[in-house]
Amino acid sequence: MSELINRIRVLRAEKRMSQQDLANAIGVSRKTMNTIENGKFIPTAVTALKISGYFNTPFDDVFQLKTKPPTDRMDEQDNLLPSFIKRGP
Repeated sequence: MSELINRIRVLRAEKRMSQQDLANAIGVSRKTMNTIENGKFIPTAVTALKISGYFNTPFDDVFQLKTKPPTDRMDEQDNLLPSFIKRGP
């Protein structure tokens, strides 16, 4: 499983700009900018490129793909079983 993480907050802080300022500059709402920055929404390729272009920073310096180690699917499924089934005879 993977997660897209970003450095938008850091880049904004370096330029002393608000989420609203950045949102206006790239043509999205402040709410959209907030959800992207906080990792709750994955931006479209166009929006992500606008963000990296605005900061004149390579795309992969703004956004990184963080991979999580795979989990043992059997353990996950076992946790879903009711306790009386897990105990067995």
